[in-house]
Amino acid sequence: MGKYLIDNNVISNYFSELFSEKTMNFISKIIDETPNISVITEIEALSWINPDKEKEGFLKEFVSDSNILMLNPEIVT
Repeated sequence: MGKYLIDNNVISNYFSELFSEKTMNFISKIIDETPNISVITEIEALSWINPDKEKEGFLKEFVSDSNILMLNPEIVT
């Protein structure tokens, strides 16, 4: 399991290509591993509607490939 817990803001900015090239490359490496997201991030990410259905498809694939972490004290803090 990777060492990063990815937040929905990172996901939405990444798929909207709002980060610098250096940051996009860094996040790409994390995403190429099996990413970790919380169940709340899963819900938030899947509620994102994008007019570009291809990006929406990538997001759904990203979520399905992720480790979904249920809420526990370690995730909350």
